[in-house]
Amino acid sequence: MIAVLLAMVAVPVGVSASSTTAERLTTAAEEYRAEHERRPAVLLEPAVGKVTAANGWVPATATWTVGFGPPREGTVYAPVGSRPGDTVEVWMTRSGEPVAPPPRPRDITGRAVVQGVFTALGVMAAAVVAHLLVCLLLDRIRMLQWGGEWSTVEPRWSDRRP
Repeated sequence: MIAVLLAMVAVPVGVSASSTTAERLTTAAEEYRAEHERRPAVLLEPAVGKVTAANGWVPATATWTVGFGPPREGTVYAPVGSRPGDTVEVWMTRSGEPVAPPPRPRDITGRAVVQGVFTALGVMAAAVVAHLLVCLLLDRIRMLQWGGEWSTVEPRWSDRRP
């Protein structure tokens, strides 16, 4: 009975976990956007090679400016096929160091769904384990009771006397 109730609770708990995860990730992404800024970077080399970023972009050398300082040069991520001279928007710290972009809404949704599914599965697994443990305990108690009753009946059936 308890296992059935826990299994019925699994879906709402999973939905709640998914919703909470989405809210927290959205807040974290907004804070990240507030602490970092997008700046243009001009590619110095073509963006070719093995895709290493989740969004299908590859590392390439580029140059950018920070305030009125001298141009900086470093590695940024650009779409595959970009050519030297192309401008790409890059997320940077206030000091001008390239950083990963904040998660996209679909990434947040995906992570939240995965969190909800695994939470629901965890609750269901806990229900199954709890059910099995209760069954084992009850079987053990039944076997002990059966053994006690058998010790009183068995001598009469086998003609053995204590």
